Amino acid sequence: MDYFAPDQRLTLADLIASPLGPYELIDGTPHPKYGGTPIQRPDGVRYTLDEFLALPENGYFELLRGKLRKLPRPTLTHMRVLQDLCYPLMDPLDRMGVYWLSFPVYVMPFATPETPYDEIDTVLEPDFYAIRDRSRVSDDGCFGPPELVVEILSPGAEDFDFGEKLDLYAAAGVQEYWIADPERRELTVCLLERGQYRRQVYRTGKVPVAVFPPLEADLDRAFRRCPHE
Repeated sequence: MDYFAPDQRLTLADLIASPLGPYELIDGTPHPKYGGTPIQRPDGVRYTLDEFLALPENGYFELLRGKLRKLPRPTLTHMRVLQDLCYPLMDPLDRMGVYWLSFPVYVMPFATPETPYDEIDTVLEPDFYAIRDRSRVSDDGCFGPPELVVEILSPGAEDFDFGEKLDLYAAAGVQEYWIADPERRELTVCLLERGQYRRQVYRTGKVPVAVFPPLEADLDRAFRRCPHE
């Protein structure tokens, strides 16, 4: 199957069954990180790092109405902002009885646990989400919209995270959607009102988590390790 063919329509069942990444490079041969068959060249020539990073299979993926999208590789800054923004929320969420997960995770915002996998054609992979109803989460991901979704903006992904992905989260009913921009050192909080997001931008101080009061995030901590302009 050509997963990147323009006319190819995929589902969650296809995504789970696929040999798509992530991979590790061991002695010049890409090995699937979570088991599977290594990628071998017919002539046995080893892969270089540049070739390894360019592999279409190597990475994390989302399905957008049946179309496969490869996510940008998370940078060190990306992962630091994820840690500093979201990790302090984890223990308080636990105490509130709220279930959370951090990247890499699958969210099927328009599905239910009863939806057949071969009918699910939208699978998103946010950096963090939190949900009250633990029964909607399985080993394969979250079915239906979480109350809170957090995305850390990657270079070149701004139009997507503020465009198509924002529209999908709103249509699915995600009540609160955060987009953290490490380059601008700012957080855009989107709150759902009458099916549309009302946006507010924060740059410093504490930010309330509207869906889980009185929880707050500390932006001074979140962006402390980001490069300054």
